[in-house]
Amino acid sequence: RAILVGVLMTGAMLAFNRDPIQQFTAQLGKVRNAVTSEAFAADSQSAGAQPGWRDPYVYYAPISDLGKVDGQVLDQAKQRIDMAAYTISDFRVIDGLLNAALRGVKVRLYMDATQYTQFRSRGGRDVHAFNALITAPNIEIRLNGPGASWMHLKGYVVDGQVLRSGSANFTYSGEREQDNDLVLLPNADAIASFQRNFEIMWNRGNNQAVR
Repeated sequence: RAILVGVLMTGAMLAFNRDPIQQFTAQLGKVRNAVTSEAFAADSQSAGAQPGWRDPYVYYAPISDLGKVDGQVLDQAKQRIDMAAYTISDFRVIDGLLNAALRGVKVRLYMDATQYTQFRSRGGRDVHAFNALITAPNIEIRLNGPGASWMHLKGYVVDGQVLRSGSANFTYSGEREQDNDLVLLPNADAIASFQRNFEIMWNRGNNQAVR
């Protein structure tokens, strides 16, 4: 079962009255750590809905398979996915985006140009899978412009209902082998903040459109 985790506020946060950071910290007091991806599925079945649509959850690799969690969340998309990805090579994430696009979900994918170029040039099964994603309907892909700093985010919003954030890259090693976290937030303020920043990145004048 998921473990309820209490989040401590620092003395500096206490100095702010109704500050967004303080409110966000209070919200994170509800965070439960699912120690395995099976706990994710078990909680979903017992509650009749995916965890993360109600309460914030934090998952940790390598205890949990974060790629499986990402796949399960992306499979819930019905209308839209906005994703900012430093890099993508985990099949579960690629398949999650591809299947969503094929069932009519509008997918916008914003990536780091340097990582995108290096990934596409190396070949391999994951690159072939990504090539299928590029040619699928209902997907737009843009890269940050030449000379830009790294686009290092690893997050997405599904249907305006849940935000995925955290340290884990969308790679096999990042999702399964390294010490990383994946945070699911159904918090409206957090979702709106991500969407505002995504729109700024997406509409930069020097972006490169893949398709």
